[in-house]
Amino acid sequence: MQSVALIARDGSIDWCCLPRMDSPSVFGAILDAGKGGCFRTGPVSGGQGSQKYIQESNVLVTSFAIDDAVLTVTDLMPLEGDINGRNISFAPAEVHPLVKCRGNGVEVEVRWCPRFDYARQSVDVERTAEGWIARAGQEAMRLLGLENAERTADDHGPLVRA
Repeated sequence: MQSVALIARDGSIDWCCLPRMDSPSVFGAILDAGKGGCFRTGPVSGGQGSQKYIQESNVLVTSFAIDDAVLTVTDLMPLEGDINGRNISFAPAEVHPLVKCRGNGVEVEVRWCPRFDYARQSVDVERTAEGWIARAGQEAMRLLGLENAERTADDHGPLVRA
């Protein structure tokens, strides 16, 4: 594995350096909640979920109990090969949040606001045929899907919200 992501109990990736651990941050809300950038997938109502790793894996499950429903966000960074690094393995610089709801419908919010180089670079976000792309200088990051999302902005730059 070449990178890691720190995911808060509200479903937000608050720290992630891509494509490698020694790269500058893309999501750095742990350093500055307003300016640092994040990638949140969770209930619109907010709140803290419970978290657990699937045994012997890098897969994190965050569960939110909301009224009669349970929203589960499973975050993973794909890996082909041996997780222990003993054999040949390949890990693309990707994060995959998988969303599942049991019970009555729960409104889910996705908020994607990458802030490259510890939020020191100006970011541009635009829609593509596959989803969204964020660019800052030579850096770029894609968000696939979210056809119904919209581009907005806050005081620190553009963000995509669905």
